[in-house]
Amino acid sequence: MLSAVSKMAHPEPANRAAERFARLPTWVDIAVIATTLAVMLGLTWKKWPDPMVDFGRELYVPWQLSLGKVLYADIAYFNGPLSPYFNALVFKLFGVSFMALSLANLVLLGATVFLVYRLLSAAASRLGALTGTLLFVVLFATSKLSWDSGNYNYVSPYSHEMTHGILLCLVALSLLAAYFKRGRTIHVAGIGLALGLTFLTKAEFFIALAPALLLGLIGEIWLRRKPAASLLRPLGGLIGFALLPPALAFALLSGAAGAAQAWRGTLGTWPHLFARDVLDLPFYRSGMGMDRPLENLHVLLEVAGGYLILLGPLTALALLLRRPLKPAAWAAIGAGLIALALPLGWWLERHLLNLARPLPLVIALICLAQLAIVAGQRRCRDPDRRWLLALCLSVFSLTLLLKIFLNVRVYHYGFVLAMPATLVLVCALVDWVPTWLRSKGGSDKLFAAAMLGLLAATAFAYVRASTANYRPVIHSVGEGADAFLADRRGPVVRSVLERLNVLIEPGATLAVLPEGVMLNYLSSTENPTPFINFMPPEVLLFGEDRMLEAFRGQPPDYIVLTNRGAREYGFRLIGVDYAVQLMAWIEANYDLIDKVHDVEHQGDSFSLALILRARS
Repeated sequence: MLSAVSKMAHPEPANRAAERFARLPTWVDIAVIATTLAVMLGLTWKKWPDPMVDFGRELYVPWQLSLGKVLYADIAYFNGPLSPYFNALVFKLFGVSFMALSLANLVLLGATVFLVYRLLSAAASRLGALTGTLLFVVLFATSKLSWDSGNYNYVSPYSHEMTHGILLCLVALSLLAAYFKRGRTIHVAGIGLALGLTFLTKAEFFIALAPALLLGLIGEIWLRRKPAASLLRPLGGLIGFALLPPALAFALLSGAAGAAQAWRGTLGTWPHLFARDVLDLPFYRSGMGMDRPLENLHVLLEVAGGYLILLGPLTALALLLRRPLKPAAWAAIGAGLIALALPLGWWLERHLLNLARPLPLVIALICLAQLAIVAGQRRCRDPDRRWLLALCLSVFSLTLLLKIFLNVRVYHYGFVLAMPATLVLVCALVDWVPTWLRSKGGSDKLFAAAMLGLLAATAFAYVRASTANYRPVIHSVGEGADAFLADRRGPVVRSVLERLNVLIEPGATLAVLPEGVMLNYLSSTENPTPFINFMPPEVLLFGEDRMLEAFRGQPPDYIVLTNRGAREYGFRLIGVDYAVQLMAWIEANYDLIDKVHDVEHQGDSFSLALILRARS
């Protein structure tokens, strides 16, 4: 297979479907993408955030920074400093509100869509780029593919480090494509700066991007048949410019928080990368697929077998049909594909949330094929750099899957981590494989048309699932520019806010345990301690002793306790089997003054809130 694919090392004409599509004006692509994005945003408007989990932190932290607090010194934080300070700048410029941050994220989403299209256009055909970009918009940008997957979108992400990190990676890879074309130093400088900025988000983006960029620089020198020493200049420039953002972050944080806190903050997630006590929590083991590795491997192979059963005969048919087909033949093939629609639809429904499981295996095979093509390119007088760019993109995509390797999904963490790999697969199905089929004399049009139909059916199934999960999100929470819609927890959150507005006097402080800093933000009430989340990962990372010391030193005037469970982490409730000492101190120093109880939804994860006031 690889030897056959390596024949594509010599420039081949694109597949015919892509050729015909390329004749259309570019504004057609822009109009289709913009319309699709507008429709998806309209269907999900203000339904993006979770009312209690994660996203409250994404509002509260930049709000506090905009008031003068210092990250890592005044606010305990375990990610890099780039995203919270960027969001604080948004609040400084446009005012503190949910809508201000959402509109800023919509601008960044537009930039992400643009870079996805541009990068795929450089690595594949316009048809592949348009198909991949549309799938990104429909599948990743605003979707809610499981009932508990709020915050996993590009408008109200559970962690802005995810959306900012992937955007910076796309910037770096797009600049790498420009470097392949023009070879200018300014491109290397931009690549290095983007790489350095990813260091200030989450470690997984730097870990995935750095090897892809290094491969690109080495591949470019190799294709030009230059000596290995020629790599030193671009590599040195890349490293030098990559060091600038962390150095600047360290200098700025040192002036505000001291060298020790600045060093810890600049490193962000890196010190916690191998924190075994956190990584061994069931939530993270399950997310990676290491809770049941053999079972997850079986699911991976089962779905991969479905891929093979579908694509194998179709590829063979496309290779056999070497002559232009008459309308009758096309009608017969179309009728056959329609007949397969029912069993295919059943298979899609059954495996919908597992369709991405084989991506590590599939992308690894694509990497091998692309490596063979790039190796053959060296014999060409004018090498086609798109294959080197495609290889870099595939390597980046594969490395980014490491965090979810045996449990790859397009929802949850996959809305970012599985996105590039999914788009690589789309380009392979719509462009690269049809191009290879044409080079062998096969019917590239048949294969490309079938893949477009299959992708459309898959996208429709995902949109239908997302729409169903958004249907209960109808309850208003917050007021004015902070208003958004929530699921059945919304009325409870609203009730708690109403009680807090009555009970809490101006200037009072509030802590919400174990999770729910959204209440602080929506009630405009500060938490006097550095700690804003008290779920098991935060207790392990920061230490219960430090949290208890902070409460003793600056006790909040009020505390809200929710019955947020921690079963996904292997615990029951705060104070029962984790943070026991902290809760014992709270019980000894606070009195219950009110209770908000949602009887109708008593089984919900946020149906009961106890409001406590410090004893005088």
